Amino acid sequence: MTYIEDSKSAAELLFDRKHQLFLNFNAHTNQAKNSILYLNNKLITFAKNLSHKSNLNYLDVGCGFGDKTLSMIKAIQTYHPIKATALDPSPQLLSMFQEEISDQTIDIICSTWEDYHPVTCFDFISSIHTFYYIDNWKCAILKMIDNLAVGGKICIALRSIDPVCQFRDYFYKKIHKDGRKERNCEELCELLKQLNIQYEIDYVDSVLDISDCLIQNEKGKQLIEFVLRQPYENLHNISNEIILYLKQIQNNSHLTQRDGYIWISKQ
Repeated sequence: MTYIEDSKSAAELLFDRKHQLFLNFNAHTNQAKNSILYLNNKLITFAKNLSHKSNLNYLDVGCGFGDKTLSMIKAIQTYHPIKATALDPSPQLLSMFQEEISDQTIDIICSTWEDYHPVTCFDFISSIHTFYYIDNWKCAILKMIDNLAVGGKICIALRSIDPVCQFRDYFYKKIHKDGRKERNCEELCELLKQLNIQYEIDYVDSVLDISDCLIQNEKGKQLIEFVLRQPYENLHNISNEIILYLKQIQNNSHLTQRDGYIWISKQ
């Protein structure tokens, strides 16, 4: 098990702000809870079907601070021994993950997927809401398939073109002026079709509570900053338009979220 050293710095102060924004987002949504429930149910069935293997080799790409990773590991362990590898490019997040590990042996590796060189094949590879940060999806997918054992599965989760994605895309055009859009599960499905890669997709719904955004308190400003990935002070010129847009699309101060879970098998 690898230990990731951490030290206070300007970079860590920036990380602390991003982490605060992420925790604030999680406090306003049941997305993570619904994701864990869905994945646990799927993985229990998957693990049962691999009972003939002495160990199930699992890789999580973009594990972050490990909440979903640990949940998936425990779901698989209910029916199957597991050897787990957790990959993330953030040493700060991996340090947090390290602190949460008490009864698990997990190989923790600080790297991007692009730079990582696996030394074994995996029975299960997951990438939950991390493909947004990978530029070349074709290379990433083909690399995953190359490092997947026969009978193994890949699970990639991405947001669909739901109201939150549409909100982000609408204001990205105003912020960035370059036609930038949020990458989504529909885009990945189109790529898989082009590559003649068979896949299945499930959708998991959740809600985002935007009541704090509508009254423009500090938590609401942080939520807008997280969703638009832009410091709130930089949004001053369009802040009124943001609130008006949210009022028009909200339903009882909530937005519907829909995430696509794309599964690829290797026969």
